[in-house]
Formats: sequence, structure tokens, C-alpha cells
Amino acid sequence: MISFHNHTDYSNLRGADCILTVKQLVAESFKQGHTGVAITDHGLLSGIIKFRKEIKALQERGAEWLAKEPNNPDALRMANFTGALGYEAYIAKEGMDADTWQKGDKFRHLVLVAKNRKGLEQLNQLCTMAWRRQFKRAVVRIPNYFSDLEKVIGTESGNVICTTACLAGPLAHKVLEFAETKSEELKNSIISDINK
Repeated sequence: MISFHNHTDYSNLRGADCILTVKQLVAESFKQGHTGVAITDHGLLSGIIKFRKEIKALQERGAEWLAKEPNNPDALRMANFTGALGYEAYIAKEGMDADTWQKGDKFRHLVLVAKNRKGLEQLNQLCTMAWRRQFKRAVVRIPNYFSDLEKVIGTESGNVICTTACLAGPLAHKVLEFAETKSEELKNSIISDINK
């Protein structure tokens, strides 16, 4: 089991949000019986170097343990513990910036996780785009647009895993709206999103 939506104290670069350190995230995930964990901080990839070091250190300890106890399942799990790299993106309406943002405008949350090196390059491009248009309204806003996803990932898809982050995600929002309206059009849109 791998948990794909996790924040660390690196998320605090955007706003006070999490007290869990990278080291604690990796250690606690292993302790809870996971086979891996993803780092998906709010709008940034800043913690991934420290995260990779913690994953590698855990794997090395596991390899040493496995050499001493070759039949120990926890040693095997530790030696093969996986670290996935990603971030939680904030999808805003196209063109939203400091001048056009209005109170009540929504940012839809998506967790994006790299499947491979190309996926990490794509996430780095997306994250950079968002930070270049950052603005502050109560908290730092770091918007990505759906057109960013299409531009960066569209022609080379298959390198990034996209999940709904929480109830603020675009798919969850549609599902909640469908629960109220029972709109056939909305239902078809949800099915289309799931089948993409």
C-alpha cells in the first residue's frame, strides 16, 4: 500500500499547514505497514531531495537487515520501500491572477505524482508555471490552469498519475453538484472524466 496524498513542513512555504517533517513522513509510513509513500506538498517540489535521501537511507537499512535475516518480511519491505514524487496543484480558472482574482473564486485541488523521470520533468514545468504567476490574497496563491496540464502533459501523457486531492478537487466538486442536481449532462461529464 502506498499513500499518495501527503504533506510535509515544506508545504509551509505557501502557508502554515503541516508540522510533519520529511523524515517523519517516511518513518511513519513504514511503521504503519506501507510499502511506499508519496510526497505531495502544496504547490511545490522543494522537499523531494530530502525525501529521496530519506527513502534511500531506509532502503539501505533494510538491505543490511535483510542480509542478516533473509526471511524477515519487514526487512524485505524496508529494503524495497518506494518513494513517489509529486505535488498538490491548485487549478484556477483560466487567466486568474492578482488583478482578476475575486473573493469566492475557487482553486480546484489535484494531486499529481510522477511515474518516471519524464513525469517529474513535467511536474517541474507545471510547478514552475504556477510559481511564476503566484500572488498573495490572505495566503500565497499558486495557480495552474487546465491549459497548463494540456500544454505540458497533453502530447506526452502517461507519465503522471492524477488523483482527486480532496473534496476541493474538480471531480469531487462535480460529484457533489450531481448529488444535488441529478443533471444528466453532469453525470456524462463525470463518466467522461473517469474514462480519460
